[in-house]
Amino acid sequence: MSNIRTVVINETHQCQKLVEQAFAKADCYSIGVGDSLAELMPLLSQQRAELAVLFLRKVEPQHLSYLKVLVEEHQLPTILISPNMDIELQVQAVRADISVLLEDFQVERFRVQVALSIARYHEIKRLRSNIQDKQRRLDERKLVERAKGLLMARYGLEEGDAYSTMRRSAMNHGKKLVDIAQTTISQLDNPKPNAVI
Repeated sequence: MSNIRTVVINETHQCQKLVEQAFAKADCYSIGVGDSLAELMPLLSQQRAELAVLFLRKVEPQHLSYLKVLVEEHQLPTILISPNMDIELQVQAVRADISVLLEDFQVERFRVQVALSIARYHEIKRLRSNIQDKQRRLDERKLVERAKGLLMARYGLEEGDAYSTMRRSAMNHGKKLVDIAQTTISQLDNPKPNAVI
């Protein structure tokens, strides 16, 4: 972790020297600074940030909704530092993939929070990608199974023969098995005269 391109929103303007020290210690450098949350989107649109650090006086539910969209859109680890956040808002922040730092701002704690926030964000992103990949493969398998069932019912094939027929067709046409399954389903669910599989 080095030279982390950081966008900063600082509504509090407190401890500016401490914030600068913390950024230096955490290998963060500021590529854009704003005084209010409303400035975050324009800053992110102009800069290619790797981290957002938000010092907010008070956090409202609508702030978290706004931040959740930005975090997803820009795929950006985000640290929210605020003295006024009830437990419900903290939970909402975590669900939106936003790290929360509530206690007094300290240089060493911030350095650790940056490292943890970035690691946590990328791990969650990796896990979500794995889930999406597994869901896609499951959906594809369901299509293949459905197509096999239709072939078995329509042509009286055994399960292995129905599968072999689709595999052979996929190889002969240079297509994926799932593509052949989708074609099979569309043809056998909505049969047209002279449709050939």
